[in-house]
Amino acid sequence: KRRELLRGVRGATAILSLLTEKIDAEVMDAAGPELKIIANMAVGFDNIDLAAAKQRNVLVTNTPGMLNNAVAEHTIALILAICKRVPESDRFIRAGKYESWGPLMFLGMELNGKTLGIIGLGRIGKAVARRARVFGMSVVYRDIISPGWLDFVARPAALDELVRCLIDQVHSDGAVPKEGEMILSGSATCFVLEYRAGSGWQTR
Repeated sequence: KRRELLRGVRGATAILSLLTEKIDAEVMDAAGPELKIIANMAVGFDNIDLAAAKQRNVLVTNTPGMLNNAVAEHTIALILAICKRVPESDRFIRAGKYESWGPLMFLGMELNGKTLGIIGLGRIGKAVARRARVFGMSVVYRDIISPGWLDFVARPAALDELVRCLIDQVHSDGAVPKEGEMILSGSATCFVLEYRAGSGWQTR
């Protein structure tokens, strides 16, 4: 694949790159002096050697903010799927185990009245918080900088305070959630959704 990339950029004026493609000095030199711009189809640009691009007078662009709503909506979808036990009930049906309805079968929990803890209230965190409020959830957050004026109700909290009220339900080993994690607390159930750019979602 790397060989194909180096061969494909020869003589290119522009490169439209993906997050999975490493665009370094080797690629730029393979493109040659005609290369004017590298347009990265991603929010970030960790895959591009900016110093090498600057040295060769090549413009680098990215697409910040384009996925804010999409990721926020997907976050809510994951929260709903877990609270309503969608994955396990889907597997149950597909395995042919369903015989009859029962009042406690795959009984989930409501989002209304639950608390969502967001560590790192950036653009996506704010978008998730707005949607969570629509479901009647309380929102607490921790960020290293002040998010400024918020158009939704949320309470700031120190990281240790936020974790202290949830940690006994989040991690049995007492590990502290990292920056960027979103914590949903129920009365007796808690899970962590962790998003990392380039690696996607993990649920714990």
